[in-house]
Amino acid sequence: MMRLISFDTETGTETEGRSAYGEISLPPEEQRLGAAPEAIAFAVFGLEEPTEGNFSQGVDVLEQTSDQAIVTLTQTGGAR
Repeated sequence: MMRLISFDTETGTETEGRSAYGEISLPPEEQRLGAAPEAIAFAVFGLEEPTEGNFSQGVDVLEQTSDQAIVTLTQTGGAR
């Protein structure tokens, strides 16, 4: 399972009470493996359809080894 958390963008710390997080089911393993963690994050969790307003999304690779990566997918300015 993956845990979605709300963070304060100014301090980079987890926030309490601002928004609830929920666990989401991970996609099948074959969709989670590959050499490009940014592309995997966008393909699995990113939005491809146009959204209203000032929507943007981006992926940062926080840590990467030969067999795993930790990424942050940030989506701002729009509602799903």
